[in-house]
Amino acid sequence: MDRKDLEIHESPAVIKHLEFLQDLISRMAANSATCKKWTLTIVTGVIAFHYANGLPIVFSIIPVVFFFIFDSLYLGLERRFRDLYLDFVRKLKNGELQKEDVYNLKSGFNSDFYYQCLCYGARSYLNLGFYVTMLMYTIVFCIALW
Repeated sequence: MDRKDLEIHESPAVIKHLEFLQDLISRMAANSATCKKWTLTIVTGVIAFHYANGLPIVFSIIPVVFFFIFDSLYLGLERRFRDLYLDFVRKLKNGELQKEDVYNLKSGFNSDFYYQCLCYGARSYLNLGFYVTMLMYTIVFCIALW
């Protein structure tokens, strides 16, 4: 590694760009975990409210579906930002990094992009396991309490 390569690797702009991508990835992972927490909390609250006030238990299915969609989107976005991060590091390592690559996050963010992220996240075993289990428990409660 010569001096020019070292200057590029240690450039404050490159370091900040990588930190920025890492923060986005961490935020998406935290949002995904928060969706699961809120799903559990709201479904439990609706079931408890059913016992206290007779709220139809069927309403507990709505947050499961709603948060499944959001959680899938967050997982898909996390994956996409991880791919951007790895692509940037690969370019940096191979000496292919251009000036335009720094702080460039344009990667086809359109409705098709979000649909692909949603589909990727929906196929996640973690998501499917959690939300299918929550949906099954909710349906069992609906049938048992109806």
